Amino acid sequence: MLKVFTFGKIKIMIKIINLFILLALVPFSLMAQTSDNIDFCGVNAQDGQLIKQRMLDNRASIDKSVIDQLRASRSITYIPITFHLIGDDNGLGYMDLDDVFRQVCSLNELYSAQDVQFYVNFPFRYIDSQDHYEDMDNASSNFLTQQKDANSLNIFAGPSILNQSASFYTPQGDWLFLLTAMAQGDATTLAHEIGHLFTLPHTFVGWESIDARDYEGGPSPASLGGWWSSDVELETRGAGKNCNSAADGFCDTPADYVSYRAPCPMTNDLRDPTNVAIDPDETNIMSYYFDECVFYFSQEQRDAVMTDIINRGWDNFNPPASLVNLDGAIATQNSPINLDTVGIPINNEFTLQWDAVNGAEGYLITLARTHAVAPVNLEVIFEEMIMGETTTSYVIDTTLLSNPEHYRWRITPINSFKPCADFGDYQRFYVSGTSNADAGDSNGNGIFDEGEIAGDINGDGTIGTGEITGDTNGNGVIDGAEVLNDANGDGVFNEQDINGIGSHSQLTGIELYPNPANSYITIDFGSSNDINQLVIVDISGKEVLTQEVNTTAHQVDIQRLSSGVYNICLSNGARFAYFKFVKL
Repeated sequence: MLKVFTFGKIKIMIKIINLFILLALVPFSLMAQTSDNIDFCGVNAQDGQLIKQRMLDNRASIDKSVIDQLRASRSITYIPITFHLIGDDNGLGYMDLDDVFRQVCSLNELYSAQDVQFYVNFPFRYIDSQDHYEDMDNASSNFLTQQKDANSLNIFAGPSILNQSASFYTPQGDWLFLLTAMAQGDATTLAHEIGHLFTLPHTFVGWESIDARDYEGGPSPASLGGWWSSDVELETRGAGKNCNSAADGFCDTPADYVSYRAPCPMTNDLRDPTNVAIDPDETNIMSYYFDECVFYFSQEQRDAVMTDIINRGWDNFNPPASLVNLDGAIATQNSPINLDTVGIPINNEFTLQWDAVNGAEGYLITLARTHAVAPVNLEVIFEEMIMGETTTSYVIDTTLLSNPEHYRWRITPINSFKPCADFGDYQRFYVSGTSNADAGDSNGNGIFDEGEIAGDINGDGTIGTGEITGDTNGNGVIDGAEVLNDANGDGVFNEQDINGIGSHSQLTGIELYPNPANSYITIDFGSSNDINQLVIVDISGKEVLTQEVNTTAHQVDIQRLSSGVYNICLSNGARFAYFKFVKL
């Protein structure tokens, strides 16, 4: 079933027990960055040959002077992207919008050197299809092809929970699939697949499904069998070179036989058919080296990308509506904040309020149920994109909320081109009672304030000195020995209060490794296979990373974190666990 929604699409994250049982039975696949067994790109040898042939046809049809003329006439070529977010039949499990926006920002960094930039073609489209949600390889690709937007680059994104093996580009449908698990860090996987769309083959064309290590230390064969009958690329770029036709067809990408996921630098003794050792470029985005290695397109690859853009007629797209870079922009939250107590109005609505941000085309709102103490999302109630730079409020339907309960919300300014604003700090509030005159909200503003707060003995609108339950010394705050779980008695619940060596757990069987770590940490949930939320906070208590979890093990990219000590909080909605780790 196809559903196309505008920005008012609310994602209510109902925890379905059967889903957790299903996920617990799915073998966990490590992220593409570190596994030698996962073909992180689903473009096979046959599709690779179709991509290469289109590149060669483009090269023959467009003179390089046309490319140079286009580059001289403009500084940047803008390409719109339509995102199709795949959920199950119940409308659950879509890729988080904050992950989508991070991918766009990272993608633009990776393509900036060739003066190509991407922007979101709003609105997001939502597809509710159990088949595609569970296994993209075995679901109908024709169905997705029919949903394409005709005037943009199309990306379908989803978890493929029963087959988390690869992202891919399909030359037959001319669209991309981005696996949710591969959108947690930077956009090297997405940049790789978009490279295929723009006719860039793998650097190791011909070696698909062949392990070059089988020939280590000796000359490689002159050609590789198969229906495509591919000559092996020689290392030389002098007399006798075959780089214009062999492998990827580019002479400024060195010979590369590594068709398996590999670290950098490449240490295997691989030799070309003349027994000359090859020296591949481990930084090339179209290679299979780990994500932390790659960041670069060669000049000939950039020319091929621009040639395809011209052939598609994509050199005439309008620029995005706003070119303002929102990197670092923060929307200041005004209400509710600072543990405000919110009553439920008789019309079941109350309002979130914030300040407008210059250059924003809209705002991303996240509302979640939270723990009374731990800074963690126990359940995301909704995540919603609303449009309008001057929009500064949003009415919450309080029928979605429990009473009494703790919640927190954040607001992020967004535009289609540079949606790189900081994900602001969460503001917590507490829902209790109703805000009509009979219930104590005499002015009906939805907040218990001056003269209305139960326990506000002096009527100043706050619970202060002598009025706070548990404030045994009467100083107006819960401090010292009055703080719940404050094991060291310093007046706050912080990392020093976590039991054990940097850990505290109401859950069992969880392991975190390696620790310390530089690039990635892996969390094995063991018997606690219903974990659904992960939050990393620094030693100041600032939240630096939030992810949803839907596997029995999970790998976290920590490359962008500064060196230091962090706490990672895991939750299943009812119980939580803290672990301390060190980022080198």
